[in-house]
Amino acid sequence: MKLDLPAFRDALVSDVEAGQTFSWLGAQNQEQFLSWIKAATCESECNHRIQAAVDMLAGREVVRRN
Repeated sequence: MKLDLPAFRDALVSDVEAGQTFSWLGAQNQEQFLSWIKAATCESECNHRIQAAVDMLAGREVVRRN
């Protein structure tokens, strides 16, 4: 699947474990991550979602931010 969110792509490149896990996902699961990030209503929310996605993919606990 082609990744079209540069910030998310960069985050996956910088976190090898998350990037590897993302590459192992099927296309539908990858698209779910991308759709969730794209649905953010502002840039800060998008950045929070990118960080949360990277944490989930790397198996780290996701810290909820309000």
